[in-house]
Amino acid sequence: MAPVSVLGLAYEAIVLGGFAVQLAVQPKARTARGAVTALLRWSLAVNVGVAGLMAAYAHTARAAETARSIGWPPGSPFQFEVAMAGLGCGIAGILCIWLGGLFWWATAIISGTFLLGAAYGHLRDIAVSGNMAPGNAGVILYTDILVPLVHLLLLVTLSRMRPDAAAGARS
Repeated sequence: MAPVSVLGLAYEAIVLGGFAVQLAVQPKARTARGAVTALLRWSLAVNVGVAGLMAAYAHTARAAETARSIGWPPGSPFQFEVAMAGLGCGIAGILCIWLGGLFWWATAIISGTFLLGAAYGHLRDIAVSGNMAPGNAGVILYTDILVPLVHLLLLVTLSRMRPDAAAGARS
């Protein structure tokens, strides 16, 4: 498995690369509303969907290695619970490819709450125990904060551009 920091940066590269390709090949995506929609769809699918599925995999199939990368002792039963939260977010994020509107809001709220809560846990662990492990204080900490904020910004922007996006219409 790739180190957490490399994987976190790879997700952002996939989002931006997919978004750029979509802009290049789909004229509809070149409008302001189309661009915000495309970027949000890519980000929800990758940063929530793929990342959530990979987190579920990492916290189950590679639990001991993942725990060590975070600076946790291996063997905690809570790690399975983190995996299931990641799995739920992952499934919702992948469904964002086809579903929009309020489903995007719900997915962003649920995953954002989880990610911001995880960021709080990382920061608390840094403050209390000085845990600077790459899976605790590296790129993951920044993406746990920035991804939910970007999703919120894009959702608010989209709802202001197209009021029916906030009312549950497919985006």
